[in-house]
Amino acid sequence: MPVYISRICIVLSLYPEIKMNMDSKKNVLLVEDAKMIQDRLKCMLEKSPKLGTLYIAGNYEEAREVLSHQWIDLAILDINLPGRSGIEVLRYIKKEFGHVHAIMLTNEWAGVYRRMCLELGAEQFFDKSSDFNKIAQFLEEL
Repeated sequence: MPVYISRICIVLSLYPEIKMNMDSKKNVLLVEDAKMIQDRLKCMLEKSPKLGTLYIAGNYEEAREVLSHQWIDLAILDINLPGRSGIEVLRYIKKEFGHVHAIMLTNEWAGVYRRMCLELGAEQFFDKSSDFNKIAQFLEEL
């Protein structure tokens, strides 16, 4: 057995909660102000066996509130939110909750937004009009 595999096995045997967390359901925070998009994503994500709890926030402040009280594994962020943008939510998440995977779901498909979000730590940048199904696939792969 290669050395790195045996080390992983030792760590998992000493800390079984790590393996449990690797196999467990994922808590998702959706930050989206449009009710229709919230409902569509909720319906789609609830079909996933990997979904733990889905939290929904309509703006930056609600997102911070959820993040401060709940363990979140994946954040799905719209860019255009009332008040502070989804890019600001992304900055906050990456500064305060580095373990959270973040993806952008937006109609703002301009290259400057995509580049900025990826540089700030977003793992994917999805178009609302054509990439909806990719979100469930991303959750399955976490």
